[in-house]
Formats: sequence, structure tokens, C-alpha cells
Amino acid sequence: DLTSPTLSKVGGTISANAQFAPNGSNTADVFLETAPSNEHFVDFNYTTPTPSSGYIFSAWVKPINHVNRQFVLRGVFVNGMHSAFVTMDLNTGSIISNNGGLWSNVTVTPAANGFFLVRGTYTTPASIPPLNDLIFRLQHFEANPQANIYAGNTTIGTAIWGCQLQPGPNALGYTPT
Repeated sequence: DLTSPTLSKVGGTISANAQFAPNGSNTADVFLETAPSNEHFVDFNYTTPTPSSGYIFSAWVKPINHVNRQFVLRGVFVNGMHSAFVTMDLNTGSIISNNGGLWSNVTVTPAANGFFLVRGTYTTPASIPPLNDLIFRLQHFEANPQANIYAGNTTIGTAIWGCQLQPGPNALGYTPT
């Protein structure tokens, strides 16, 4: 449930159970941009990362009116260190770029009801900042000109369902929570 107060949301609002999910249930949440100039994202914190470890993040995502938008899956520590991100076009289901060298095995797979399963492994470096949460971020970028801070459009969003974070080298599949 992306409406949880434990998740950080910047530059957008969340509507719970606003779209039909890949499994046919009306349980996908929708993140819609807000109009002010800002970043536009949802953060998921992982509080006990270990050095040189893989963390598999996956989510089903569906573009809603993605005009001039790219979608970013980012891993970064709270202090801003070790930022790495994968940029995607959810209109085509394609990966545009992989920056920072910490993401591997990233896939964008078509799913039911117009969704894509986005999955990738973020591997922490051998030396990680002490007492820092690792953040996994789902973020909108403006495509042209490319920018992470821009005036939002309240008709643009992303339906999000089934977010999972699994430590280890192998994805275990979706586990309802």
C-alpha cells in the first residue's frame, strides 16, 4: 500500500486501489504528479544493507499519460552516496540507460492490463556508509529536456502494484504482503 506514511512521496499524490492490477484485482495504487516544480517520486527504505550484497527490487508499473516522461528505478543511500539508476520508457517497455554501475539484470517485461514488471538487482559496494538507509526510488523524469526537477502535470502518473525488495542474488517471485 503506497499510501503508507512510512514511504516518502515527493511531488505527487497516491490514490489507493485506483487501477486494476496485473492479477485483475482493483488493488494497484496510482502516483500522480503535482504541479509545482519539484522532483516526483516514491521512496522505499531498506534499513540494514550489508556490503557487497545484492538486493532485488521489483514492481509492476503502468504508464498513465506518460507524455514527455521517463521512468527511473534508483538505488541510493540516504546521504546521497552510491546513487545508481536505470532509465526506462514505459510507453515502449524499453531500457534507455543504466547509470552508476550498481544495477544488473534489469528487465522490463510486459504483463497483463498494460503493466510492465520492472526488476533489477542493486549491489551495494564493498564499503558502505555507516548508519545509512538504502533507498529504492521509483521516479519520473522529464524526457526533453531531460530533468529530474520540473513543473509537474497532474494528469501524468504511474500505476504501481506488487513492489517487493528481496535480499540475495535470486528473485523469489511475487509474495503478497
